[in-house]
Amino acid sequence: MNLSKHSVSPAVSVVTVTLNNADGLQATLQSVVALTVRPLEILVIDGLSTDGTEAVVAHFDSMLPIRYVREADHGIYDAMNKGQRLARGQLLHYLNAGDLVWGEPYLDASSPRLLPTRIARADGQHFIDDFVKLLGYGYCHQGVLLPRGHAAYNAGLRVAADIEMLMQTFPRGLRTLPSSSAGGVTFRLGGVSSTRRADRDREILDAFARHKGHWFHAAAWMLIRGKALMPASVRRGLARVRGGTGR
Repeated sequence: MNLSKHSVSPAVSVVTVTLNNADGLQATLQSVVALTVRPLEILVIDGLSTDGTEAVVAHFDSMLPIRYVREADHGIYDAMNKGQRLARGQLLHYLNAGDLVWGEPYLDASSPRLLPTRIARADGQHFIDDFVKLLGYGYCHQGVLLPRGHAAYNAGLRVAADIEMLMQTFPRGLRTLPSSSAGGVTFRLGGVSSTRRADRDREILDAFARHKGHWFHAAAWMLIRGKALMPASVRRGLARVRGGTGR
């Protein structure tokens, strides 16, 4: 790559939502500092943290184009919608506190794309690579560069507004998007959506019923039910076959 030490992707705004996760925010911003091609801006949407988050933002303020918004919100999806309204880039990347970028995910970014997504355990150890699943709509939303005008997150949902947003934004599914080969993101397990599976499954099925109709809802129900009945060891094995090890 014939690039200066640091260049800017004018198309990409990063939206980083956080609440009392100063350590995670520091790791996220440090991963952005390491990039050669950086985003146009990083919107840190802080729901009134009390754990030193402000000091972390101040530390990185001279290194990164941070816009810091510190005010009360009505949950993570409301905060993401706030970031969408404030963003100036044509593409949005939701990179929440604790998520990491690697390689050069914003290199030549000019349209929506998938980013390779590594899923890590809560201790940070690489577990598996994500892959597009659930009838073409299931993927970590951290692994998608979204158009600025994407469907808003449904703040009335608790854990699955991400998949509903992807369903509305890309009606033909995520497999229609090109994939980046330059860099990606690491998502760490342990958030609400990975620990409240019953609520997530119910909300996902409701979203299929609302937006895709009876047959998609029935197919999604069979996939989710079948996964729930599989032993965890079998699910992990199949996921490794589909997603690879990333090593």
